This record gives sequence, structure tokens and C-alpha cells, in this order.
Amino acid sequence: MNQIDPQALFRFSIQGPLISQRQLPQGELQKIRRELAAREYVIPGTDRRSLGEKTIEGGITATGPAASTD
Repeated sequence: MNQIDPQALFRFSIQGPLISQRQLPQGELQKIRRELAAREYVIPGTDRRSLGEKTIEGGITATGPAASTD
């Protein structure tokens, strides 16, 4: 049986509500982002418990671990 990557599952749990909608009324996307940013999470690989609206707006890559610069 294949293992599900905890980080991938976490990213999908954040982005799923944003990408599953066909059309949203004006301002609804921002409302959903605010609601997601107001929650506390268990984020795999970090002690952080929250995400900012800009991080959520950044999409799948923004909700993952930062790339190494070395």
C-alpha cells in the first residue's frame, strides 16, 4: 500500500476548499482565505500552527517547506 506524504495531504487540505469551487461570488475567495488563515493547524515538519493569508494565496508551493538556499 502506498504511503501518503503528510506534507502533500496538509497542502491539499488547505488548497482544496479554494480550488474545488467552479465559480465564487465576488469576495468569497478572500473570505475563504481569511477563514483558513484564522485556523490552527498541525503542520508536518514544523512547530508552526498557523498560515497567513498571503501564504495561502501563494498556493501549493507556498504551503510547503522553504527551499534550501545553500
